[in-house]
Amino acid sequence: MSVNNNSELNDSENKIDDKNLEKTTSGYLEKLEKYLNELDIKRFDYSQCKDLKRIGQGRVSVVYLVTFQGEKYALKSLVNNLDIDNETFKLIRRKIKYNYRFNNPNIVKLYGFSIEPHTGNFNLVLQYANGGNLRDHLQKKRDLYNYKISWIELIQIATEITLGLAYLHENDIVHHGLHSMNILINDGKVLIADVGMSNQLNGSTSSSSTIISMMAYIDPQCLGPERKKQTKKSDIYSLGVILWELTSGIPPFYNLNDSIAIYQEIINDNREKIIENTPPDYANLYCKCWSSCLDQRPTLDEILIELKNLSKEKDIKFIINNNYIEIIGKYRSDTKTIDTNCDSTDSVSIEIDPKESNTITKRIELINGNLVIDCPIPLDLLLNIPNKSSKEYTHTRYTACTSKPNNFKNENYTLRQTEFDLLSQTEIFIEIAIHDEDHIQLSNTLYGVMENIAYLCSLKDSKIWGKDGWKKVVICIISNGHDDDILTYLTALGVYQDHIAKTRVNNKVIKAHIFEYTTQISIKYSGEFMEKKTIDDGIVPIQILFCLKENNKGKDNSHKWFFNAFCPILNPKICVFIKAGTKPGERSIYNLWKTFLNPQIAGTCGRLISMKDKTINPISCTQMFEHEISNILDKPFESIFGYITYLPEEFSAYRYCALEDISKNIQGTFILPMKYIKINRLLCFELISKHNKQSKWILHYENSSQTEIQVTKNLTDFISQQKKNLNEYFFVSFYSITHFYKIWISGHSIIRKIWLQIEIIYQAYKFIFSWFAFVNIYINYLICFVIII
Repeated sequence: MSVNNNSELNDSENKIDDKNLEKTTSGYLEKLEKYLNELDIKRFDYSQCKDLKRIGQGRVSVVYLVTFQGEKYALKSLVNNLDIDNETFKLIRRKIKYNYRFNNPNIVKLYGFSIEPHTGNFNLVLQYANGGNLRDHLQKKRDLYNYKISWIELIQIATEITLGLAYLHENDIVHHGLHSMNILINDGKVLIADVGMSNQLNGSTSSSSTIISMMAYIDPQCLGPERKKQTKKSDIYSLGVILWELTSGIPPFYNLNDSIAIYQEIINDNREKIIENTPPDYANLYCKCWSSCLDQRPTLDEILIELKNLSKEKDIKFIINNNYIEIIGKYRSDTKTIDTNCDSTDSVSIEIDPKESNTITKRIELINGNLVIDCPIPLDLLLNIPNKSSKEYTHTRYTACTSKPNNFKNENYTLRQTEFDLLSQTEIFIEIAIHDEDHIQLSNTLYGVMENIAYLCSLKDSKIWGKDGWKKVVICIISNGHDDDILTYLTALGVYQDHIAKTRVNNKVIKAHIFEYTTQISIKYSGEFMEKKTIDDGIVPIQILFCLKENNKGKDNSHKWFFNAFCPILNPKICVFIKAGTKPGERSIYNLWKTFLNPQIAGTCGRLISMKDKTINPISCTQMFEHEISNILDKPFESIFGYITYLPEEFSAYRYCALEDISKNIQGTFILPMKYIKINRLLCFELISKHNKQSKWILHYENSSQTEIQVTKNLTDFISQQKKNLNEYFFVSFYSITHFYKIWISGHSIIRKIWLQIEIIYQAYKFIFSWFAFVNIYINYLICFVIII
């Protein structure tokens, strides 16, 4: 089937437009199947699929080689449980429509679709290219010393790519993502793939978020500050880069494995050098194609004429690079694996493999004897962030930590925040500890925290906050072990990069992987939908420190990393603790922080509100009632005296210097003892009873700081939770009652000591009453029963 004219495509696009597409689509394949039925696309019976073999993987799909009725096809499987945005959904639809309608020998053909019955995965049945992609095809022409390609083959490949591109342009379609990985070879013929990247020029234009290509092939007009949309001239630029690649055998800017560095090269109008032995007319052709001046770029017809003239050259038989090892050294420096057996204390080895039989070793200098690497963020994320002015936006810092939390500072580890020229010290350091929570709960918490930081930046009249207030807030996410969904979510934010995490450095086992990044994106999951915000939507940059512990050692160990490893480096004023799954209100963090304007307050907590549950669950209702009683009676009453017996881990804050005041080791370095980390209630009593004439710490309840928390719905978890709370309550109550004398040797005024003593007496009465509560209930029921009888 061929494409008749532009109006046919336009009419079809308008007829089957973006009807009621959700902002984010989950389970999108049902809509896709309906769309294909309307286009009358052939459906293949999946049961007839044989000899399934995986051959590749894309952004939202996996590609297999299969056999249907004796013929080989490429089967592109679209996973059914993906959460994809509206732009990606439209991209997939365009890919299907264009490939099915096109009938050109240089464009990959779509034959139909099939659905896997067991998983519900949707499969596109495509033309199979038995020669792989162009980059792999060129790599096969390399040996240890030479890259060799015949002039006839080079011209043939260049011509067929140009013909396929001309066919797209004749139908007003810009490819948008042309590079050597999506140019395929089938029986020696060239096929252009991924036409789904395209947009019709007279239809809706693509935003920068849909440009999913390799940086070295992208038109600099589309990368500069103006970020112009891609045009036919942009495809000409990409074609010019591919024409150069045909003479070199390697991708452009192969010496740079940093997309930021490539970005700078292109913006600064730097191009690859002409390879020796390249015919001058051919070199002049691709130099015109990749010119920064659009008017100098030739049309595809002009390129075809020039290639035809070059094909008549009789004296050219081969393009040969005799000194290929020198070319590899000049154009390539990718790093793949770290040699963890290196004994040096000043550097570690990184091994690269330019060819399977050769290994090049590169040494990386250690920072203070520790492995610290600044890694560029993924290209698709880079193109979607508005601010690229600093490394904190364009690079993720990875630190392989081999020390224990208590020795973190002593072993010369540091954090990236200390290197930036901040307005002042870290004002608020927020810990979000992940234990059994999933990525949805984490996204809700992080989304709420980001809204709070955005509010801090909106306080223009504040002496401390304001436009750059985000620089004074650091979020620390600590995870126990690996959770794929959480790591995928953090990867989308730019915080986590999987390929750089190692297991050993200099023969030392890594205990924690530390990632630092300042993200400009906020993502929140809600059921089947995903909400994404950027700076344009009111989100401000957020400094995130992600600590991925190699082993799951529980929440107490997470707090140990926060208190004893990171706090001594950042020296924050306020430490805020938020449990993953908790969603702070818009001004909750600010209201907590504001209470510390009173210099006597050492710790505070806010009002806990249970998230509304549509189902009638007595366990949930019990906990909701318990929280309301605590919010109305317990905590306001205790706050009057200045001693709150328990600051909940769901949402609370401490003054860091108060924690330093109660615990310093003999070297003078702050190390919070495990007894305080394990038992939060004990820490509360120690704060208000510190034996120091200068210590007059009190605790406060801030009702205006409200936070939504998730309550357990499972009876087993509820009993376990209540058992833990009762045990802690019993121990700390007994401890505070038997150590009441500490109040009288603290630095409080006589009036405050009396107030605190009254509360201790109240706690003693409550403790005794609770001890005999069960017996009292039994006696009451027994008396009532006897009276009734």
